[in-house]
Amino acid sequence: MPDAAAHPRLQMLANLQMRAVFFGLIACSWVAMLYAQLVSGPLLTQVTLELGGKFQVYYIYAVTYATPWSMEFCVMAASATAHGYRLNVLGEGRKAYFDQDSFLDKLWALRDFVAGVMHTTPEDMRNHTLILFFDGYDVLFSGNPRTLVKRFVRHKRKLLFGAENGCCSTREYMTFKDNRCDPNWPSDKYTTTPFLNSGIFLGFVTEVDHLLTAAKNEYDSYLAKLQRDYGPIQPLHETWETSKGPWDPYMIGGDQLLMCQLFAHEVVRRGQSLRSAIDMSLDYESQMFVNAYKMEIGREIVITTKGRVRYDVNLDACDAWDQVWFQNECRQRGVHRLRGETLPVIVHFNGPQKQNMISVASQMRWPDGQNIAELWESEIFSVSSGAHMALKEACAPYKTELACGATVGECLRYQTLETQ
Repeated sequence: MPDAAAHPRLQMLANLQMRAVFFGLIACSWVAMLYAQLVSGPLLTQVTLELGGKFQVYYIYAVTYATPWSMEFCVMAASATAHGYRLNVLGEGRKAYFDQDSFLDKLWALRDFVAGVMHTTPEDMRNHTLILFFDGYDVLFSGNPRTLVKRFVRHKRKLLFGAENGCCSTREYMTFKDNRCDPNWPSDKYTTTPFLNSGIFLGFVTEVDHLLTAAKNEYDSYLAKLQRDYGPIQPLHETWETSKGPWDPYMIGGDQLLMCQLFAHEVVRRGQSLRSAIDMSLDYESQMFVNAYKMEIGREIVITTKGRVRYDVNLDACDAWDQVWFQNECRQRGVHRLRGETLPVIVHFNGPQKQNMISVASQMRWPDGQNIAELWESEIFSVSSGAHMALKEACAPYKTELACGATVGECLRYQTLETQ
């Protein structure tokens, strides 16, 4: 019999079979399912809101993707756990798939996870069950689950992505390694962050399932079309000097490009956009998520006196837009300055901002009343291995001192100094 660990596909099949057995053993009742998951499966975060004089309970699966666990992962996990999120981690044991599919593997791994949640969640509870997905190495939490869900419900949408000011390209451009902005990008609001970022999104489980199914269908069908129209897909290392393409646009643009394509251009039956069909939008005003790409730390990303992250919307003039068509819209509206501020729940240090994550973390204070010793005893769940472990167990290889100081960043300051 072949060794599953020696072959990625066999290992994946074994993982899927194990997961199927696990989900199949869970009782049908919602209460029994919650109990079973709390002791042996994915972790749930519970939020209760008072809406219209009644109390409504929401359940959040907070899910991230990380292949090797690292210092940055542990800073993210510590900030999430301190604010009350119970983490489910994809990626452990999936390095072979990441090497093959790059950032798309985040979506394929999440798709398997969401399929399991759909299977175990009664239909009448799916409109109260949320999937929060976020990157594993460049994210910090600055608010609690109740604030997150309250703001999500206020949006009156079923799925929300974070917004950013860096533009999305198109699959057609990227097929030939032409990284231009999408000239037909839909903009529902006049904002400094009109574009989608795939690093954080939150949605009800049914809509997330639809989105991920559409993602797999789009990927498979578009690559088949490229090969019919242009011939074999070229290796990524080939350049215009040696090849005329086509290239796999989603291997170049990753999950970001695939989500942008679905948001802006995917059409379902009778000409309806997928965006409309699953009631999907962006958190245009960064009430929930802020993506720090092209933002200046200290000017737009500010640490308050209480150690929270504040996003200062700051557009001095229409010429500040990178895209000409937004410059024109700005002038037509007669707007010369755009100002405002929010206290986002989650901060994503995407692009070149990754280098600023630890320095910002070193200024963020723990939530009031947080017991640091208890924090490191908090549980996280590795989806791939099916194992629960304490945060200190997951992060011990990356720091020798688990005691933390007054700020999030101080949790790893000792290890950082030792390795310099």
